[in-house]
Amino acid sequence: MLQNVYYDPFRVFAQATVARHKPDAEKNWTPAVDITETSENYQINFDLPGVVPTEINVLEENGVLTVSGKRSPKDQVEGESVKRLESHTGKFSRQFTLPEDADTDSILADSKNGILSLRIERKKPVDSRKTIEVKAA
Repeated sequence: MLQNVYYDPFRVFAQATVARHKPDAEKNWTPAVDITETSENYQINFDLPGVVPTEINVLEENGVLTVSGKRSPKDQVEGESVKRLESHTGKFSRQFTLPEDADTDSILADSKNGILSLRIERKKPVDSRKTIEVKAA
C-alpha cells in the first residue's frame, strides 16, 4: 500500500509529454526562421536540428516560397524510460511571399549543422525610362 503513496516528480511530465510524442500522434510544428537582407540578396535561415536534408522540400511558385518537411522521432532504446521530451517531431511548413525584386531563378539552398540557409539574389534595377523622339509633322 505504501508503494502507491510516494512522490514522483516526473510522473506529470511523463504523462503529458510521452503521449504527444508517440509516432501515431505526430503533430505539425513551426521551425524558427531568421530573415536578413543586404543590397544584393535576401538570406533566410531555418532552425531544423535533427531534420535530414533529404526530408526538406523547397518550392517557389508565383512569388511564394514554401519550405516543408518532416522530423522523425528518435527510436526509443529498449529499457529506456523517457522522462521529458521537448523537441518537436512531425511535419512542418512555412510560406513567405517574396519581394518583387527577388530573383527566383537564383535561389540557393544549403543545409549544414541543422540550419537550412536559403540565399535569394535581388534583381538588378532596370531603368524603365525611355527618351521618345518627337518628330515634326
